[in-house]
Amino acid sequence: MNLSYHVDWPAAEAHLRAFWAGEPLRRPPIHLTVSKPEAERAELPRPRTAAQKFFDKDFLLRYAEASLGNRWHVAEALPTCTAGMMAGWLPVYGGRITADWDTVWIHKSIQSWDDTPDWEHDWDDAGWRKLRDAVEYLVDAAAGRFFVGLPPMLPPNDLLSVLREPNAFLMDLVDAPELVLEALGHMTANLLRMHEELCSIIHAQFEGIHHHYPVWCPDSLITMQSDVSCMLSPPMFEEFIVPELEQMSQTAGRAIYHLDGPGAIKHLDRVLDLYHLRMLQWVPGAGQPGGFEHWMRIFKRAQEKGKMIYLPCAPSQLETAIREFRPELTFLLLGEVGSFEEADELLANAEKWTAQYW
Repeated sequence: MNLSYHVDWPAAEAHLRAFWAGEPLRRPPIHLTVSKPEAERAELPRPRTAAQKFFDKDFLLRYAEASLGNRWHVAEALPTCTAGMMAGWLPVYGGRITADWDTVWIHKSIQSWDDTPDWEHDWDDAGWRKLRDAVEYLVDAAAGRFFVGLPPMLPPNDLLSVLREPNAFLMDLVDAPELVLEALGHMTANLLRMHEELCSIIHAQFEGIHHHYPVWCPDSLITMQSDVSCMLSPPMFEEFIVPELEQMSQTAGRAIYHLDGPGAIKHLDRVLDLYHLRMLQWVPGAGQPGGFEHWMRIFKRAQEKGKMIYLPCAPSQLETAIREFRPELTFLLLGEVGSFEEADELLANAEKWTAQYW
């Protein structure tokens, strides 16, 4: 398959298939783009409202076309409109959402366990239907040009914590654990149903799948997280979060885990022990140093367990990243450079350093 927003997608696809198959690689897969000259760049459309920015399918399409058209996608860069597509937060069991210019807020809607949503049916709310419609629209419009993936959707544990309100949710783990586990079981089944339906829509036009992380996978893939786990002990994580992670990853067959903040590090080994987990993505959290050199122990530990890592990396850090991490288990997010000459040099160096160190 060729894509007009990528200079050579068949070559990128072949490299990524080899990556997911665990084959030896001449270099790690690299997400890399090249800026177009200023005269060829389109002005990005400006939303009239915050809700339009995040939820309006016509605006999402226009923004994707302008943004993706302002750069060439090379190496394994994935031209996609999915990153930052906060419409994935729309399905909230009939609850209320507010959009501002920087993010989306989900309001408390479960005041008590005597008045919960109908877990069997309320997943199919107006927000879910709007999200599904947007994905269908974008998939039809994007065919032959760029990808549409699965947008970020809050997993059951994090969604329930905000629908209930985090402090109340934490108290519920002690005061009403059976009700929490029952709700999480229903919500996990519902999310997997939504995941399957969105995958079917996407696969009508495209091979493979990806999420808001621009990593294309030839088969099924799901993203998991538990930001609320920063406030949970390892035994509580095992009791309330691990069943969800195991069910989601086993059903999908492959999973990426988003580990967020120093408070979540205590769960790292348990997450890495999940059989179907394939890739770890780490976010240091607010106020923490961002470069991967500060968090080598996390990435090294993941690769010791045979897991892939998703590694943002500046061009100046490329040799260090290749020297320190196994190429067949590393996806490098290198960003954007100003010319094809610079891109070619980086890719040539990546091959040279891979051969030198591995």
